[in-house]
Amino acid sequence: MWTGWWTRDLVPARYVIPALTLLGVVLLARWPVRAGFALVALLAAYPLMDVHVDNGSFLMPTLVASYMVGRSAPVWPGLAVVGSLNAVVTFDDPTVANAIFGVFLLGGTWLAGMLIQRRAEAGRVAGHEQARLKAEDQDAIVSRVISEERGRLAADTVGVVREAVIQMRESAAAARVSLDPARLRAITERGESAVADLRRLIGLMRTEPDTQVMHSPVPQRRPWVFDIPTALAASIITIVEVSLLPGIEPDRASVAFAVLLPAALAVRRTDLRVAVLIAIGVQVAGAGLGAEVLSGFGTALVWVLLGWSVGAHGTRIAWLLFTAYCGLVLLLVQRADPGNLLFVALIMTVPLASGRAWSERDRQFEHAHAETLALMTRRDEAITRAVAEERLRIARELHDVTSHAIGVMVLHAGAAYAHREVDPDRARGALEIVQAAGQQAEAELEALRDALGVPAQQELVLERSLHALVDRMRAGGLDITVDLGDLPSGQVGKTVYRVIQEALTNAARHAPGSRVTINVDKGAVEVVNDGGRLTRTSPGSGFGLIGLGERVRGLGGTLVAGPRPEGFALRVTLPEGDQLENQATR
Repeated sequence: MWTGWWTRDLVPARYVIPALTLLGVVLLARWPVRAGFALVALLAAYPLMDVHVDNGSFLMPTLVASYMVGRSAPVWPGLAVVGSLNAVVTFDDPTVANAIFGVFLLGGTWLAGMLIQRRAEAGRVAGHEQARLKAEDQDAIVSRVISEERGRLAADTVGVVREAVIQMRESAAAARVSLDPARLRAITERGESAVADLRRLIGLMRTEPDTQVMHSPVPQRRPWVFDIPTALAASIITIVEVSLLPGIEPDRASVAFAVLLPAALAVRRTDLRVAVLIAIGVQVAGAGLGAEVLSGFGTALVWVLLGWSVGAHGTRIAWLLFTAYCGLVLLLVQRADPGNLLFVALIMTVPLASGRAWSERDRQFEHAHAETLALMTRRDEAITRAVAEERLRIARELHDVTSHAIGVMVLHAGAAYAHREVDPDRARGALEIVQAAGQQAEAELEALRDALGVPAQQELVLERSLHALVDRMRAGGLDITVDLGDLPSGQVGKTVYRVIQEALTNAARHAPGSRVTINVDKGAVEVVNDGGRLTRTSPGSGFGLIGLGERVRGLGGTLVAGPRPEGFALRVTLPEGDQLENQATR
């Protein structure tokens, strides 16, 4: 209809232009870039049909194309289409003013479309996330997290205490024959260490997780930081336009009021109603003194920003005031420069409609985003509560099962040490109690492990387990070379596995990406890393090597760890199986 009205007296334009324009606009929604360049070609052919830039039929296709390309096309192809549209429009009258006005009008329309597209996409993403969270089975998620937490904590805590109990019981069995004071002290030391570990683990499990969400302080809005420079820029644009651009010679009063008009922008985000009232006041005062409306770039910037703000954030009063302002401006333009009436109407109403469209998309995004945050908060709170309750339950179970048994074992080991010379039979009786308490503690720990759903330990197959461990750590970024000679079995084999596990864990934590060499020959283990990037990636407890040293010394072995010229080395020597049996029977 638009192009048909403006070409109604032109042949063949009145038959060709409306039909092709309608087709191009329809195709813009599906193929914005290709349809946009097709409209560029159509506009380039306008002069061939005796339609020139002063004909209003140019205006609507270019604005629609710019907006649709902004809404649907990628950034750079869209800019190419808009630039081509501006080049075609200004080619018929290639002045600086027309080129700048084309960039201002078409670029602003494209920018509005792009902003709406971005907000709509953000709203869709937030909506999908909201729908996904709503569709999740919250109970199933909580149950899965609890199960994982239960398995991890139970495996860690039960495993630590169980190993200590086994070592103490085995040491008691070995010490019954010889009442070796070193072995008796080892029982007491291992028990005290186990109690300390138990207290630490129970303390960690009893620590309430921090459920408070730390919000960053909301900065106070200081709109004047942006709005006052924007107002000054609009005034400067008006002065530059009047001073430098040819063909613009308005009277001084018109220039003065055009320079004052951007004052409305200085309070645009402080109080939009006051901003519109300032604009109305300046226009009324200018009209009262006979000053014409200066429809330049600075004035247009004021109209665009006020229109966008009212459309996006305006209250009902702001809308009524801006509608009155539009009517006033159009009335003044009709009296002073009716040829620009259509352009002014578009400059004022297109940003208003675009701001309204952006506001609707923004509300959709904010609603979906708020719902998503609420759903995530409720889920996280439920998980936090459930995990805390599960940790407390495990802590109570672990304390009830083990603290008494380990305390009894330590007490009677001390008694055996005290009576080993004066009353050996009494000392051996105390060691029998240590063994019995250990057996009872093991049975209760196995029952606790089963109750928590953690499978009992399987017999360690050292070679297969080592290769699986190395594969996992290689996947984490370590370059590992392994040389496995004769591998030990039994308790020594388990300790060899723990030694290598601890060394690789420390290498991954403190020297990620390092080259690690592992050599194992019976009870001799050496693990060396070259230092890698020497970057600490995660904090350690500080008890790894200490606990490992206790484990090694409990078997009569030695552990040496520290920096070497080739990097960091961990060397462990353990007695072979027959030596260990001989020590146990002495």
